[in-house]
Amino acid sequence: MAAEIHELNQKGFHIQKENVELGKKLSIAHEHKIELQKKLSGAMRSSGQQASGSSSKAAAGLLLSTRVREPNIDLELRQQEHEDE
Repeated sequence: MAAEIHELNQKGFHIQKENVELGKKLSIAHEHKIELQKKLSGAMRSSGQQASGSSSKAAAGLLLSTRVREPNIDLELRQQEHEDE
């Protein structure tokens, strides 16, 4: 029984550590998204001073290029099955 408790505590520690790491990755991705939105907003404002047809193309091009550069972060949830004691 004590061994099972120790094993569950170890698993809990590893899950907590993984959650912290995923939280950091999510925070970085969120900051990156905000930066991209600022760039897009600035492009939309500056392109608004140009002809409407070319500004739409410029903004669409910026959006496409920022989507290509976005980091790919895989977040997964793990569900552990516990045996009935």
